[in-house]
Amino acid sequence: MVERWWWVASRTPDRLVLKVDGLITADGLQGLPDLIGLAKELEILVRLDCRGGNVATAREVQRALDSSPARVVVRIEGRADSATGWLLCAADEVQAVPDAGLLIHAPHIEQRGNARLLRALASSLEGSARELAHLMARKSGRSVDDFLPLLLDGEDHDFTAHEARDLGLVDVILSGASA
Repeated sequence: MVERWWWVASRTPDRLVLKVDGLITADGLQGLPDLIGLAKELEILVRLDCRGGNVATAREVQRALDSSPARVVVRIEGRADSATGWLLCAADEVQAVPDAGLLIHAPHIEQRGNARLLRALASSLEGSARELAHLMARKSGRSVDDFLPLLLDGEDHDFTAHEARDLGLVDVILSGASA
């Protein structure tokens, strides 16, 4: 059985609310890009509390959100870790509850293989990191060089909601709200 990591929390003529939590997996994608692409609402709100997951899948959702004519709001209601960075970069506005957290690190995979395969995978992972650095720079108005070290050094970088706002990845900290 496929475990879904997203669902429609509510829907009105003006707003589609999606809840994303768990671990983003390719198996659980099931129609989400189509739902986003066909949405007629003026706004898509993505309520996010997620530890990350599959980069290719997160990229696919990010591209669908980027292509939508709707205003996209991502609200971090707990954690926004790892691959969720792709979703943040698709938002017109990123909101966060005061005790939210954001984790940025290099894309990684668990893989077995020979040297040739692993070199190709390493190159692909570095390309994904560079692509995300460009998206984060676009989102934040900062330089790509501000994000490359966070995505290439192999370390985990954990940020509070306020630190993420200072970095330009969160636009609004919701007053009085808590995860």
